[in-house]
Amino acid sequence: MTDRQAPDSGDADAVRVAVDPDTEHVRDAVTDPTFSRYLQRVHEGSVVVGDTWTEFVNDGCGSQTSVSFRVVAVEGGTRVGPGTDLELD
Repeated sequence: MTDRQAPDSGDADAVRVAVDPDTEHVRDAVTDPTFSRYLQRVHEGSVVVGDTWTEFVNDGCGSQTSVSFRVVAVEGGTRVGPGTDLELD
């Protein structure tokens, strides 16, 4: 994967994101397949290196943690689509 976008405008094969805060609890939550599908749906569309998405993960007992996802690489296209793999950096 490169740190630059591919020149086409199709769906990306993969988008790599850095996660903040990068804790074990947050990684467990965001690597759940349900959460990955959620990210694909809500961020479907154009994506460029440097984009930042803010979401919340459940900490249990009604508390949440704010999580930032920063796009660090895009491979094979310029859009997040249903077939795009989201990878943690």
